Amino acid sequence: MKRITLLALLAVGLMVVAIPAMAASTFAWSGEITSAFQTDFTTSSEAVSTANVTLGVTINDNLSFTGLIIATTNAAAGSTGGSLTNANGAYDATMQLGKILNLGIGEAVTIGNFAPGATTYAVSVIANEGVFGAAMTAGNVSIQSVTTVSGINVQLAFDPGSFFGGTAAYLADVYGAFGPVQVSLGYGSNQTQGLDVQFAQSMGDLGFAVDVQEGYSMATGGGLKIGFGAKVTYTTLLTFGIGTNYAASGATTGLGNLGINVNLAPSATMGVDLYANMSGTFTIAYVDASFWTKVDASTLRLGYVYTSSTGGYNVARLLNGGLYFTWDVTF
Repeated sequence: MKRITLLALLAVGLMVVAIPAMAASTFAWSGEITSAFQTDFTTSSEAVSTANVTLGVTINDNLSFTGLIIATTNAAAGSTGGSLTNANGAYDATMQLGKILNLGIGEAVTIGNFAPGATTYAVSVIANEGVFGAAMTAGNVSIQSVTTVSGINVQLAFDPGSFFGGTAAYLADVYGAFGPVQVSLGYGSNQTQGLDVQFAQSMGDLGFAVDVQEGYSMATGGGLKIGFGAKVTYTTLLTFGIGTNYAASGATTGLGNLGINVNLAPSATMGVDLYANMSGTFTIAYVDASFWTKVDASTLRLGYVYTSSTGGYNVARLLNGGLYFTWDVTF
């Protein structure tokens, strides 16, 4: 009897919360299809084909549901053809408890089959400065709470099932903005602690951003890494970014990869991109140059990759690089 009474009270409580929230709802969906082809003039390859569809329902800004379906066809590096190598989906529901319960603070709780991630601020496009590292190990069902007080966010996430006979999966991250400075400090069940500090400022048409990251892994073969990235922009016309990292301890020490990106967009419908990635010994891993143009919802890109192995920013499939074409459409 007590159990029935308790269930009845819970049901009434949920109705009290849900009915006002469901007074108005919106439905949105979006998707993207990407295909890429590359040839070194002796071999052609369907490099990557991906298709994803995102479905979302928002109920009065207090309750939202999101679903993501992804399918990927991937050809092995240096080969032609392709096969379906990945078909999965993710879903989650988010409730803004801070608004619903009038707590006076931000409190968002998300439950679902998704991968919680810490907040990072890499500024270069290739993002070799990204050594933050704190992440949640794989889980099946994730519960995430983000509490916001005076611009400071506290993120806690975990897979409850992982604490019963499996490997514990969890993530904690504190992040926020202090004027032009953004900071994130986190730790994950992958046994890595991370710190990310970004400074971004604009002066008229010029923009500047500097990002410094630190990651310390307690896992075997890990250690301390420092990442540095910088970016300069001139309106939307020109972007120049650079990023690298240095391993101070661990299995491998010394300078890591150095990445450079130059992006020129004379208009919103066309542009030129140049990406170069080099190893710590300044050996060229790849140089990727391309021209892109937008036609309605499609983006067409024609480029060429020079590489000493399998590398490239937009397409990285053939061992000798080569000419490539990509087609991307959003809807």
